[in-house]
Amino acid sequence: MATNSYASATPLPRRDREKLGGFLLRVCLLWGAAFGFLEAAYFTRANHVFPLGSGHVLLSLFLGLEYTLAAALVAGAAYVVLRKSRGDLSAAPLVVGPWFLLLLLAVTHFRDRMDTPPGTAARAVVTVAILVVMTLLLWFASRLVARNLRAGRRVLQAAAVVLLAAGALWLVTSHPADSPPLPPETVTADMVGPAADTGLRVLLIGLDGGSWNVIDPLIERGELPTFGALASRGCTVDLKTFVPTYSPIVWTSVATGKVPAKHGIHGHVQTRVPLGLPKMRVGNMRMAFLTKLMKYTIRAAGALALMPSEIYTSNDVLARPVWDIVGDFGLPSVVVEWYATAPARPTNGIQVSERFHRMKGKVQQVPRLVYPDSLAPLLEKELVAPYELQDELLFSLLDAGDLDADGRADLVKVHPVWFSGVRNDLARDLSTVAVTHAACALVPEWRLATPYFRAMDSMHHFAWRYMRLAGDDLDTHPERRFRTAVESYYRLWDGLLEDLLAHADENTVVIAMSDHGYEDHFGHDRAPDGFFIMAGGPTLSRDERGEISVFDVAPTVLALLGIPVPEDMDGEVARDLVDPEFWARYPVRTVAAYPPREGILAAAPTDEEALRQLR
Repeated sequence: MATNSYASATPLPRRDREKLGGFLLRVCLLWGAAFGFLEAAYFTRANHVFPLGSGHVLLSLFLGLEYTLAAALVAGAAYVVLRKSRGDLSAAPLVVGPWFLLLLLAVTHFRDRMDTPPGTAARAVVTVAILVVMTLLLWFASRLVARNLRAGRRVLQAAAVVLLAAGALWLVTSHPADSPPLPPETVTADMVGPAADTGLRVLLIGLDGGSWNVIDPLIERGELPTFGALASRGCTVDLKTFVPTYSPIVWTSVATGKVPAKHGIHGHVQTRVPLGLPKMRVGNMRMAFLTKLMKYTIRAAGALALMPSEIYTSNDVLARPVWDIVGDFGLPSVVVEWYATAPARPTNGIQVSERFHRMKGKVQQVPRLVYPDSLAPLLEKELVAPYELQDELLFSLLDAGDLDADGRADLVKVHPVWFSGVRNDLARDLSTVAVTHAACALVPEWRLATPYFRAMDSMHHFAWRYMRLAGDDLDTHPERRFRTAVESYYRLWDGLLEDLLAHADENTVVIAMSDHGYEDHFGHDRAPDGFFIMAGGPTLSRDERGEISVFDVAPTVLALLGIPVPEDMDGEVARDLVDPEFWARYPVRTVAAYPPREGILAAAPTDEEALRQLR
């Protein structure tokens, strides 16, 4: 028998242990480098870290070192344990490093990405199954390598080299998903001629997260009379959205009619990444990783302030929103609180940025909150600060009619995040309603008004999990008091909608819509349909529920206002929602494309309070 066999259960000679240690390190280094390139490529594609540059090479090397270290620590620990137990030192330490990296990959992709709510038995079962399968794989691979150590070494090295080459190729061929082709030509409004005089106005009301599964039952019970009346004289539609359902991404797609790769907004915030990489577009909200190891690295970098975050601004919007195009054709608009509108840009009409609502008492200190800037002090009078809200309004949303002052104070102490969050977002919505009234009065000839409201989606996040709670013991289970909050807010919003409809005459097409819906367990992660109601003007009245995409809204608005629709939009005109006689009189015209946005405006420093709330 060969005396140099690593398959022996006896301790290895020192010379053989050194050979084993050196090869173990080489295997971990190769596999770590391979995973470094794979992670860099996946991370780059999933988080839109473009364009590619030397920073991506540095990122790959850094991640390769991190994965090598993780694999080497596990392999070293296995070596020490087996040596002390006089176990087989020939195979298990060699295999366990690559096996550990594959285990991380399996857990990340087959558990975290499964279509099952977190914290459920199904996830636990899957996790246990993964561990069992991977443990059996480790045992089998160790036995196989022990039988032919030389061949096993070669296979481990060859597999790492193949993975490394695949990762490097994947990285260098990375490019933005849905990268738009250059339009064949662009035309300006002057080249096209005037808009067709349809005589219509469009009042587009954005209600973030509004969901049919709440609206429909409340309409049936007669508790949303304004929503019900609007739906009965027009048409209701399932709004198809897309993943990720981050509000800034989807609402910018609504405004531009284009996919994120064309309009440039990819999340709530963008993050500056070390190593000279471009800004990370998804930001630090929910970044995508190949394995969990990268997630913890990013968290550590964020905690050390190595990755500062910035809220997207209007300078980051590459495509022209519908109000820009409408203004080019000489039609005034009123834009209030839309995402990525700060700093407010020159427009035909009034634009109130999404930062204005939190600036009561400070508008003189921050420029470009409103366009024209001279209106900021006047519109500031309409703002409602969170501290100005009466507590009675917040408690009216809850099952709290039996509570005295001490009981209410105790409830606030138990659920401070709910009360502070709802107070902030409700004040924002009330501010937006008041500012919209004032702005429309200042521009009485407006043809497009687009106020956006955030708090409906926030209410879902704060209170949806309480909706299904049963039982009458409210003192022992105070969380049951919040089960009425979601429906109560919809009822509150029915009154706000009635106020806004005061600006709609018989020639106004009213669109009330959300960017996505909401559902039990998953929230809006799986992109449930949003709601869409359209009524007024030439809108058809029908009972059957139709279907429309978030990309169809902008071209439909342009067509209703008699403006040619650019062919580089990713949606199409919703002709079936409108009387055919209207289209016969005002046929839809198209152009290849309008010019992209130009010019960079000075932006105020990032609002730290807004970042805190996002986190």
